[in-house]
Order: sequence, then C-alpha cells, then structure tokens
Amino acid sequence: MYSNPTSSLAAGGATASGAIAASGGGEAFWVVLGGFALLAASTAIWRIVPRKEK
Repeated sequence: MYSNPTSSLAAGGATASGAIAASGGGEAFWVVLGGFALLAASTAIWRIVPRKEK
C-alpha cells in the first residue's frame, strides 16, 4: 500500500483538483468551457435549421 507510487500520485492529483474546485480557482475554466459548449450547440442548431431559399 505505501510502496505503490501510483496510488499516492493519483490521490494527490485528486486532492489538488478538489482544492482548486473548492477554492473557486478553476471558475474561469468552467465559464470558458460553458461558453464553448453553448457556441458549439448554437452552431449545430444553426446548421440543421431549414432556411428559405431565395
């Protein structure tokens, strides 16, 4: 248990990401990710909506 370095690295990584999420330090990342998702969804809808032909 204590001699396996991968388990301690995984636990440390999870703790670090949890600390960022809990402190609000990663909020800008989620805002950018949400904006990108909305942009991608709107362009997908724009492509499938039928348009009038001139």
